[in-house]
Amino acid sequence: MILNMKRITIVLVVLVLALSRSVGQNVYINPDLLQNDWSAKWITHPNITGEEQGVYLFKKEIELSQKPKSFVINISADNRYVIFVNGTVAGRGPTRGDLKRWLFETIDIASYLTGGENHIAVKVWNMANLKPVAQMSHQTGLIIQANSPKEKDINTNKSWKVTKDEAYSFYKIKHLKRYYASGPGEKFTGANHPWHWQTSTSTAWKTAKVGENGQSLR
Repeated sequence: MILNMKRITIVLVVLVLALSRSVGQNVYINPDLLQNDWSAKWITHPNITGEEQGVYLFKKEIELSQKPKSFVINISADNRYVIFVNGTVAGRGPTRGDLKRWLFETIDIASYLTGGENHIAVKVWNMANLKPVAQMSHQTGLIIQANSPKEKDINTNKSWKVTKDEAYSFYKIKHLKRYYASGPGEKFTGANHPWHWQTSTSTAWKTAKVGENGQSLR
C-alpha cells in the first residue's frame, strides 16, 4: 500500500496457502497483478490526515451494457471494509496482515450486478488509536483493482466519491480491570446517518483524494 501523504510503501500480498482464492468462490487473481504495479490507486477522504478515528463511505456508479457472467475485483482497505453492490453486501475484509504484507480479497461480484447503472459502495472503518491490538494500520484508505481490462471502470481513482459518516463514534472500554486487547465501543446516532447511501445520489459526496498505485510483491 502506498499513500502519498508520507510516501511510505506497504506491499500488497496474498496468503500463499489460499492461492488468492476467495472463500466460497473459485476465483483466482490475475497473475500479472502479483508481478506489476496496479493501475488502481489508494483513495481516501480529502479532508483528513488518515490517522484519526472515523467511518468513511466511498461510492461509484458504473454502467454495464448487460449483466456480466463474471466481474472479478481485488479489494483492500485500511483498516476494515464492507463492500455493497446495488445495496447488497458482497464482501468484507481485509484478512489481517501487517504493514509489510497487507492483504486483499479477490471476489467475483457478477451475481450482484445488472445491465445498466450499478452502484458500488464501500464502508471503511479506522479506529485509529483505539483499534484492537491485532489490527495493523497505516492511514485510512481504500483500493479496488480490476482483475482484467473488462472490469477496469471499477478501479479506485479520482472518479470515486467519499463522505464521512458522522453517525459513528468510538469510545475506549474503561471498566475492565484487566489487560484489554479488543476494539473500542461503538456508538451509532441514526439521525446523523445518510440512510440508503449505497444507492442514493443525494448524499453530499466529495471527490476522493488519490494516493499512489497499489504495489505487488515482486
